Amino acid sequence: MPPSDATTAREIKLMRFFGLKSVRGWIFLFLIITTIQVEAAFAGCEFLKVGSPKMLVDGNRIYLLGAINDQDVLFMVDTGALYSLLLPESANELGLKVISTAGHLYGATGSDMQLAKTSIDKLSLGAWSWNNIQLLVLGKGKDFGHKKAVALLGQDFLRHFDVEIDIQAGVINIFMPKGCEDDSLAYWAKNYNVADMLITERDSDHILINAKANDANVIAMLDSGSPVSSLTIEAAHRAGLDPDSPGVIAAGAVSGIGGVQTESWLGKFGSFTLDQETIKPAKLIFYRQAMAAAEVGSRFEKSAMDSEMILGADFIRSHHILISNSQRKVYFTYSGGAPFQSFGPRLAE
Repeated sequence: MPPSDATTAREIKLMRFFGLKSVRGWIFLFLIITTIQVEAAFAGCEFLKVGSPKMLVDGNRIYLLGAINDQDVLFMVDTGALYSLLLPESANELGLKVISTAGHLYGATGSDMQLAKTSIDKLSLGAWSWNNIQLLVLGKGKDFGHKKAVALLGQDFLRHFDVEIDIQAGVINIFMPKGCEDDSLAYWAKNYNVADMLITERDSDHILINAKANDANVIAMLDSGSPVSSLTIEAAHRAGLDPDSPGVIAAGAVSGIGGVQTESWLGKFGSFTLDQETIKPAKLIFYRQAMAAAEVGSRFEKSAMDSEMILGADFIRSHHILISNSQRKVYFTYSGGAPFQSFGPRLAE
Protein backbone atom coordinates (compact mmCIF):
# COMPACT_ATOMS: atom_id res chain seq x y z
CA MET A 1 0.00 0.00 0.00
CA PRO A 2 1.51 3.39 -0.99
CA PRO A 3 1.71 6.17 1.61
CA SER A 4 -1.46 8.23 1.96
CA ASP A 5 -1.58 11.96 1.26
CA ALA A 6 -1.56 12.53 5.02
CA THR A 7 1.77 10.75 5.45
CA THR A 8 4.51 13.31 6.10
CA ALA A 9 7.82 13.41 4.22
CA ARG A 10 9.58 12.54 7.48
CA GLU A 11 7.41 9.43 7.88
CA ILE A 12 8.04 8.38 4.28
CA LYS A 13 11.80 8.56 4.93
CA LEU A 14 11.36 6.42 8.04
CA MET A 15 9.37 3.89 6.01
CA ARG A 16 12.04 3.73 3.33
CA PHE A 17 14.87 3.38 5.83
CA PHE A 18 13.23 0.60 7.84
CA GLY A 19 11.43 -1.10 4.95
CA LEU A 20 8.02 -0.48 6.55
CA LYS A 21 4.62 -0.37 4.87
CA SER A 22 3.18 1.82 7.61
CA VAL A 23 5.35 3.93 9.91
CA ARG A 24 2.35 5.38 11.78
CA GLY A 25 1.14 2.00 12.99
CA TRP A 26 4.64 1.14 14.27
CA ILE A 27 5.10 4.48 16.03
CA PHE A 28 1.61 4.36 17.58
CA LEU A 29 2.14 0.85 18.94
CA PHE A 30 5.58 1.73 20.29
CA LEU A 31 4.33 4.89 21.96
CA ILE A 32 1.57 3.00 23.76
CA ILE A 33 4.17 0.70 25.27
CA THR A 34 7.05 3.02 26.13
CA THR A 35 6.11 6.70 25.99
CA ILE A 36 7.02 8.72 29.07
CA GLN A 37 6.12 12.40 29.24
CA VAL A 38 8.85 14.43 30.86
CA GLU A 39 7.36 16.98 33.24
CA ALA A 40 7.97 20.37 31.69
CA ALA A 41 7.58 23.88 33.01
CA PHE A 42 6.00 25.08 29.78
CA ALA A 43 2.45 24.62 28.56
CA GLY A 44 1.63 22.94 25.28
CA CYS A 45 4.95 21.12 24.93
CA GLU A 46 4.90 17.34 25.15
CA PHE A 47 8.46 16.03 25.33
CA LEU A 48 7.67 12.39 24.64
CA LYS A 49 10.29 9.79 25.41
CA VAL A 50 9.93 6.90 22.96
CA GLY A 51 12.89 4.84 24.08
CA SER A 52 15.83 4.38 26.43
CA PRO A 53 17.91 1.68 24.75
CA LYS A 54 20.57 -0.06 26.82
CA MET A 55 23.85 1.82 26.44
CA LEU A 56 27.39 0.58 26.95
CA VAL A 57 30.39 2.90 27.01
CA ASP A 58 33.78 1.35 26.27
CA GLY A 59 36.60 3.87 26.47
CA ASN A 60 35.30 6.68 24.26
CA ARG A 61 32.85 4.58 22.25
CA ILE A 62 29.08 4.66 22.79
CA TYR A 63 27.23 1.44 21.96
CA LEU A 64 23.62 0.26 22.00
CA LEU A 65 22.72 -3.39 22.47
CA GLY A 66 20.98 -4.97 19.50
CA ALA A 67 20.75 -8.00 17.25
CA ILE A 68 20.92 -8.84 13.55
CA ASN A 69 18.99 -11.94 12.56
CA ASP A 70 18.86 -12.86 16.27
CA GLN A 71 22.68 -12.68 16.59
CA ASP A 72 23.72 -10.28 19.37
CA VAL A 73 25.69 -7.24 18.18
CA LEU A 74 26.59 -3.77 19.38
CA PHE A 75 25.66 -0.69 17.36
CA MET A 76 28.09 2.18 17.75
CA VAL A 77 26.23 5.49 18.06
CA ASP A 78 27.86 7.72 15.45
CA THR A 79 26.38 11.18 15.05
CA GLY A 80 29.14 11.93 12.54
CA ALA A 81 28.06 9.16 10.13
CA LEU A 82 25.42 10.09 7.58
CA TYR A 83 24.37 6.46 7.14
CA SER A 84 23.91 3.41 9.33
CA LEU A 85 26.10 0.57 8.09
CA LEU A 86 27.79 -2.79 8.61
CA LEU A 87 31.45 -3.60 8.13
CA PRO A 88 32.04 -5.97 5.16
CA GLU A 89 34.00 -8.56 7.15
CA SER A 90 31.35 -8.61 9.86
CA ALA A 91 28.53 -8.92 7.30
CA ASN A 92 30.20 -12.07 5.98
CA GLU A 93 30.62 -13.49 9.49
CA LEU A 94 26.92 -12.89 10.13
CA GLY A 95 26.11 -14.90 7.02
CA LEU A 96 24.70 -11.96 5.06
CA LYS A 97 24.81 -11.66 1.29
CA VAL A 98 26.57 -8.46 0.23
CA ILE A 99 25.74 -6.82 -3.11
CA SER A 100 27.97 -4.10 -4.64
CA THR A 101 26.38 -0.87 -5.85
CA ALA A 102 27.52 1.95 -8.12
CA GLY A 103 27.75 4.48 -5.30
CA HIS A 104 30.89 5.84 -3.63
CA LEU A 105 31.52 7.67 -0.35
CA TYR A 106 34.42 10.04 0.26
CA GLY A 107 36.02 10.12 3.71
CA ALA A 108 37.61 12.93 5.72
CA THR A 109 41.13 11.54 5.38
CA GLY A 110 40.94 10.74 1.68
CA SER A 111 39.24 7.35 1.39
CA ASP A 112 37.09 6.75 -1.68
CA MET A 113 34.89 3.81 -0.70
CA GLN A 114 32.59 1.84 -2.96
CA LEU A 115 29.20 1.26 -1.41
CA ALA A 116 27.55 -2.13 -1.00
CA LYS A 117 24.37 -3.24 0.71
CA THR A 118 22.82 -6.25 2.39
CA SER A 119 19.32 -7.42 3.28
CA ILE A 120 18.55 -8.24 6.91
CA ASP A 121 15.57 -10.41 7.87
CA LYS A 122 15.33 -8.96 11.37
CA LEU A 123 17.11 -6.08 13.11
CA SER A 124 16.53 -5.44 16.81
CA LEU A 125 17.51 -2.47 18.96
CA GLY A 126 16.31 -2.66 22.53
CA ALA A 127 12.51 -2.91 22.46
CA TRP A 128 12.41 -2.06 18.75
CA SER A 129 12.58 -4.56 15.93
CA TRP A 130 12.16 -4.35 12.16
CA ASN A 131 11.88 -6.98 9.44
CA ASN A 132 13.25 -7.10 5.89
CA ILE A 133 15.43 -3.98 5.85
CA GLN A 134 18.52 -3.05 3.86
CA LEU A 135 21.74 -1.74 5.34
CA LEU A 136 24.83 -0.22 3.74
CA VAL A 137 28.04 -2.24 3.88
CA LEU A 138 31.38 -0.42 3.78
CA GLY A 139 34.54 0.35 5.70
CA LYS A 140 37.61 -1.55 6.83
CA GLY A 141 38.48 -3.55 9.91
CA LYS A 142 36.68 -6.21 11.94
CA ASP A 143 34.85 -4.00 14.44
CA PHE A 144 34.35 -0.53 15.90
CA GLY A 145 36.50 -0.85 19.02
CA HIS A 146 34.72 -3.89 20.52
CA LYS A 147 34.51 -7.36 19.01
CA LYS A 148 30.69 -7.28 18.99
CA ALA A 149 30.53 -3.71 17.62
CA VAL A 150 30.06 -4.50 13.94
CA ALA A 151 27.51 -1.84 12.95
CA LEU A 152 27.05 1.93 13.07
CA LEU A 153 23.85 3.75 13.93
CA GLY A 154 24.09 6.94 11.91
CA GLN A 155 22.20 10.11 11.15
CA ASP A 156 19.75 8.46 8.74
CA PHE A 157 18.17 6.99 11.89
CA LEU A 158 19.10 9.48 14.61
CA ARG A 159 17.98 12.66 12.84
CA HIS A 160 14.32 11.62 13.07
CA PHE A 161 14.42 12.04 16.85
CA ASP A 162 15.72 14.28 19.63
CA VAL A 163 18.58 12.33 21.23
CA GLU A 164 19.80 12.85 24.80
CA ILE A 165 23.25 11.51 25.74
CA ASP A 166 24.43 11.54 29.35
CA ILE A 167 27.44 9.27 29.61
CA GLN A 168 28.13 9.99 33.27
CA ALA A 169 24.58 8.90 34.15
CA GLY A 170 24.84 5.96 31.74
CA VAL A 171 21.72 6.82 29.75
CA ILE A 172 20.67 7.60 26.22
CA ASN A 173 17.09 8.71 25.65
CA ILE A 174 15.17 9.11 22.40
CA PHE A 175 12.36 11.69 22.20
CA MET A 176 9.66 12.76 19.76
CA PRO A 177 8.64 16.28 20.91
CA LYS A 178 5.21 17.65 20.14
CA GLY A 179 4.44 21.36 20.22
CA CYS A 180 7.88 22.29 21.61
CA GLU A 181 9.15 24.51 18.79
CA ASP A 182 9.81 27.61 20.93
CA ASP A 183 10.52 26.02 24.31
CA SER A 184 13.76 25.18 26.07
CA LEU A 185 14.27 21.41 26.14
CA ALA A 186 17.15 21.38 28.65
CA TYR A 187 14.78 19.99 31.29
CA TRP A 188 17.61 18.77 33.56
CA ALA A 189 19.12 22.22 34.30
CA LYS A 190 18.12 25.85 34.83
CA ASN A 191 21.41 27.11 33.42
CA TYR A 192 22.52 25.59 30.14
CA ASN A 193 24.26 26.30 26.85
CA VAL A 194 22.61 26.02 23.45
CA ALA A 195 24.01 26.16 19.91
CA ASP A 196 22.06 26.39 16.66
CA MET A 197 22.67 23.75 14.01
CA LEU A 198 24.03 25.22 10.79
CA ILE A 199 23.09 24.59 7.19
CA THR A 200 26.06 24.55 4.81
CA GLU A 201 26.24 24.58 1.02
CA ARG A 202 26.29 20.77 1.09
CA ASP A 203 23.08 20.79 3.19
CA SER A 204 24.08 17.50 4.80
CA ASP A 205 22.63 15.91 7.93
CA HIS A 206 25.82 16.44 9.92
CA ILE A 207 25.35 18.23 13.25
CA LEU A 208 27.25 21.45 12.61
CA ILE A 209 27.59 24.33 15.09
CA ASN A 210 29.67 27.49 15.42
CA ALA A 211 32.63 27.46 17.81
CA LYS A 212 35.88 29.33 18.45
CA ALA A 213 39.44 28.09 18.83
CA ASN A 214 41.33 31.02 20.36
CA ASP A 215 39.81 33.90 18.37
CA ALA A 216 39.26 31.91 15.17
CA ASN A 217 35.72 31.01 14.16
CA VAL A 218 35.36 27.33 13.21
CA ILE A 219 32.49 25.12 12.12
CA ALA A 220 32.41 22.12 14.44
CA MET A 221 30.68 18.79 13.87
CA LEU A 222 29.32 16.86 16.85
CA ASP A 223 30.68 13.37 16.17
CA SER A 224 30.13 10.69 18.81
CA GLY A 225 31.94 8.18 16.59
CA SER A 226 35.27 9.97 16.96
CA PRO A 227 37.06 9.09 20.23
CA VAL A 228 38.73 12.51 20.50
CA SER A 229 38.10 16.03 19.28
CA SER A 230 40.25 17.48 16.50
CA LEU A 231 40.74 20.40 14.11
CA THR A 232 41.87 20.61 10.53
CA ILE A 233 45.37 21.96 10.04
CA GLU A 234 43.87 25.00 8.28
CA ALA A 235 41.64 25.84 11.26
CA ALA A 236 44.55 25.34 13.66
CA HIS A 237 46.65 27.75 11.56
CA ARG A 238 43.92 30.42 11.78
CA ALA A 239 43.92 29.90 15.54
CA GLY A 240 47.70 30.46 15.63
CA LEU A 241 49.12 26.90 15.74
CA ASP A 242 51.13 25.02 13.12
CA PRO A 243 53.10 21.75 13.20
CA ASP A 244 56.31 23.69 13.94
CA SER A 245 54.79 25.95 16.63
CA PRO A 246 56.41 25.82 20.10
CA GLY A 247 54.98 23.03 22.24
CA VAL A 248 53.27 21.24 19.35
CA ILE A 249 54.16 17.53 19.12
CA ALA A 250 53.55 14.85 16.48
CA ALA A 251 50.52 12.75 17.42
CA GLY A 252 50.91 9.94 14.88
CA ALA A 253 48.66 8.85 12.05
CA VAL A 254 44.87 9.12 12.21
CA SER A 255 42.29 7.57 9.90
CA GLY A 256 38.58 7.39 9.31
CA ILE A 257 36.31 4.49 8.47
CA GLY A 258 38.00 4.03 5.09
CA GLY A 259 41.36 3.30 6.70
CA VAL A 260 43.34 6.00 4.83
CA GLN A 261 45.84 7.54 7.24
CA THR A 262 46.99 11.13 7.57
CA GLU A 263 49.48 12.76 9.92
CA SER A 264 48.38 14.69 13.00
CA TRP A 265 49.76 16.89 15.78
CA LEU A 266 48.76 17.79 19.35
CA GLY A 267 48.76 21.42 20.41
CA LYS A 268 47.61 23.55 23.32
CA PHE A 269 45.16 26.26 22.31
CA GLY A 270 44.60 29.21 24.61
CA SER A 271 40.85 28.69 24.66
CA PHE A 272 37.93 26.91 23.06
CA THR A 273 34.47 28.50 23.20
CA LEU A 274 31.06 27.03 22.47
CA ASP A 275 28.13 29.34 23.27
CA GLN A 276 28.79 30.61 26.83
CA GLU A 277 31.22 27.84 27.77
CA THR A 278 34.95 28.54 27.46
CA ILE A 279 37.63 25.89 28.09
CA LYS A 280 41.11 27.21 28.99
CA PRO A 281 43.51 25.85 27.84
CA ALA A 282 42.32 23.31 25.27
CA LYS A 283 44.57 20.44 24.16
CA LEU A 284 43.45 19.44 20.67
CA ILE A 285 44.62 17.25 17.81
CA PHE A 286 44.88 18.83 14.38
CA TYR A 287 45.34 16.94 11.10
CA ARG A 288 45.48 17.24 7.32
CA GLN A 289 41.95 16.94 6.00
CA ALA A 290 41.35 15.33 2.62
CA MET A 291 40.52 17.58 -0.31
CA ALA A 292 37.89 16.61 -2.84
CA ALA A 293 38.62 17.04 -6.54
CA ALA A 294 37.85 20.39 -8.16
CA GLU A 295 34.33 20.71 -9.47
CA VAL A 296 33.57 21.44 -13.11
CA GLY A 297 34.32 25.06 -13.92
CA SER A 298 36.59 25.54 -10.90
CA ARG A 299 40.37 25.29 -10.59
CA PHE A 300 40.23 24.83 -6.84
CA GLU A 301 39.86 21.77 -4.71
CA LYS A 302 37.30 21.82 -1.92
CA SER A 303 37.36 20.34 1.55
CA ALA A 304 36.03 16.77 1.59
CA MET A 305 33.94 17.62 4.67
CA ASP A 306 31.62 20.48 5.58
CA SER A 307 33.27 21.05 8.97
CA GLU A 308 36.63 22.27 10.26
CA MET A 309 36.48 20.63 13.65
CA ILE A 310 35.22 17.42 15.21
CA LEU A 311 33.70 17.55 18.69
CA GLY A 312 34.27 13.95 19.64
CA ALA A 313 33.37 11.55 22.41
CA ASP A 314 35.86 13.16 24.82
CA PHE A 315 33.75 16.34 24.73
CA ILE A 316 30.48 14.39 24.86
CA ARG A 317 31.50 12.30 27.89
CA SER A 318 32.13 15.45 29.93
CA HIS A 319 28.74 16.97 29.06
CA HIS A 320 25.04 16.25 29.33
CA ILE A 321 23.83 16.76 25.76
CA LEU A 322 20.50 16.91 23.97
CA ILE A 323 20.62 16.90 20.19
CA SER A 324 17.29 18.47 19.29
CA ASN A 325 16.74 17.69 15.63
CA SER A 326 13.17 19.00 15.97
CA GLN A 327 14.47 22.48 16.87
CA ARG A 328 17.85 22.16 15.11
CA LYS A 329 19.64 23.01 18.35
CA VAL A 330 22.19 21.33 20.62
CA TYR A 331 21.66 21.82 24.38
CA PHE A 332 24.55 21.00 26.71
CA THR A 333 25.77 21.41 30.28
CA TYR A 334 29.16 20.53 31.74
CA SER A 335 29.10 17.31 33.81
CA GLY A 336 32.71 17.11 34.98
CA GLY A 337 36.10 15.81 33.91
CA ALA A 338 38.52 16.93 31.23
CA PRO A 339 36.63 17.94 28.07
CA PHE A 340 39.44 17.06 25.66
CA GLN A 341 42.00 14.27 25.35
CA SER A 342 40.31 12.21 28.11
CA PHE A 343 39.35 8.53 27.92
CA GLY A 344 36.92 6.42 29.91
CA PRO A 345 37.57 2.91 31.26
CA ARG A 346 37.61 -0.04 28.87
CA LEU A 347 35.20 -2.96 29.15
CA ALA A 348 36.36 -6.56 29.33
CA GLU A 349 35.43 -8.34 26.10
